[in-house]
Amino acid sequence: MRVIILSFLVMCLFFHSQGEDKGYFSGNVMLNANFYQRDTLRGTEGPVYNSQLSGADLWLNVNYTRNDLKAGIRFDAYQNSILFNPTGSYSGQGIAMWYIEKQIDKLHITGGYFYDQFGSGITFRAYEGRGLGIDNAIMGVRLQYQINDNWSIKGFTGRQKNRFELYEPVIKGACIDGYMPITEDFSILPGASFVNRTLDNANMNTIVSEINSYPIENRFIPKYNTYTYSIYNTFLYKNFSLYAEYAIKTDDVMRGIDSTSRLINGQGSTFYTNMSYSKKGFGATLQFRTIDNYDFRTSPYQTILQGFMNYLPTFSRQNTYRLISRYNAIAQFFGEVAVQGDVIFTPKKGYTVNLSFSDIRDDAGEELYKELYGDIKIKPNRKFFTIIGAQYVKFNKFVYQGKGDIVEAVTPFVELGYKLTNKKSIRAELQYQFNDRYLSQDFGEWAYALLEFNIAPKYSFSVSDMYNIDPWRDDWASAWKGYTDQEKKDLKDTYRLHFPTVAASFTHRSTKFTLSYVKQVEGVVCTGGICRFQPAFSGVMASLLTSF
Repeated sequence: MRVIILSFLVMCLFFHSQGEDKGYFSGNVMLNANFYQRDTLRGTEGPVYNSQLSGADLWLNVNYTRNDLKAGIRFDAYQNSILFNPTGSYSGQGIAMWYIEKQIDKLHITGGYFYDQFGSGITFRAYEGRGLGIDNAIMGVRLQYQINDNWSIKGFTGRQKNRFELYEPVIKGACIDGYMPITEDFSILPGASFVNRTLDNANMNTIVSEINSYPIENRFIPKYNTYTYSIYNTFLYKNFSLYAEYAIKTDDVMRGIDSTSRLINGQGSTFYTNMSYSKKGFGATLQFRTIDNYDFRTSPYQTILQGFMNYLPTFSRQNTYRLISRYNAIAQFFGEVAVQGDVIFTPKKGYTVNLSFSDIRDDAGEELYKELYGDIKIKPNRKFFTIIGAQYVKFNKFVYQGKGDIVEAVTPFVELGYKLTNKKSIRAELQYQFNDRYLSQDFGEWAYALLEFNIAPKYSFSVSDMYNIDPWRDDWASAWKGYTDQEKKDLKDTYRLHFPTVAASFTHRSTKFTLSYVKQVEGVVCTGGICRFQPAFSGVMASLLTSF
């Protein structure tokens, strides 16, 4: 590690001292600190709440650029962090990424860690999602060659990052992308990709040992190499675009999702298409996807968000309001048929309407998730706006969270904003979530309110409360009918809880400080289309973000 740091510094200083064009340094720092407060009623327990009491995550990134040469290095530190495992903690620090890039005529060479994707990411995507603890960069070599103005090809070989280490299996891939103008109004952008993962001996030996423990009828012969291929194309015609991609995967060892959780062997496939149309005052998007046994990881022993080599995002709407974002549908790798659509239009000046729907089913046709959403934004002048809307959602909690049953909720909401002066503004939100009393009610019914005050460009203050106004817990269901009226009332009163948040931020040039006191209920959290279950949180959060 010291050799890497020293080599990087020597290289940058050497080039920086050469010639008139000395290049320049840039970078950024991101720090998140948590101070944990134990709260048994709200479900915030465990090592960080009982003994560790605080934790922090830090990313320090430095880049150097000189003409067609670029290099970078990043230092990460995690202290009693709940980023990777929210029910436990992790501590570690070190050089988490470094790279060197060089452009030689039409050839671009990258050595070290890199992020990339093929097509929409179905066969391969190396990316970072800090909010969910994702950083699956590839450590290796990547070559990109610009064949001509319309066609390019790239390939890589390496191993996937695992915090400060690397997963053992070797990954190789290549793709070709093109642009073909057919007429003045019509063009296509075809492409194809190929990815190969080769298991290491240690993983293979573990797999074989586990398979040999199964009954004869459940055994199979695993393969070291798994391949996935895809073809994709974008059609562009005036205001209309259509993207389609189809991928297949050869035999792969995967962890089954039935009650036995045995290793299984099988092929997989997925198809994705996206159609969009836009013109002044109107836009529409329609997406469709099927997934069949397309769980593609570095090995079957990586779980949750670990070891992912590709990208299959949620097909639920990316909501921002607190209550309507409680239920999100994680992609079902072993069987899913999903459709999602959005329409936005402006019927007249000062009015904007958003409509959206999602429908997700398993491969047998059983409904897993449904969402209907609509809102209207009214902005009669430059000072005032209001957004009024509602969401209906049907959510299979057992499939997506491993507990409970069907949740069916309706959530109306309103947002108001007013510009007091050129620099001062105020904003408010009101939301209420109704749950179907004849189905599993999750946590019951919620009310939410937020008030925010901003002084541009430096200050922002907010206070909010998420109130469990009519509580319910899944474990009440089996004995609820046997409770007396007084016992029911006592239970309701005990769990009629507030989940407040008080936050303030200060921005100075390229630096932003944020401090907040938070009590947050458990739920599925999504970042960039990728989701995971997040336990409850109680305590203080502080953050710093700056660039140079």
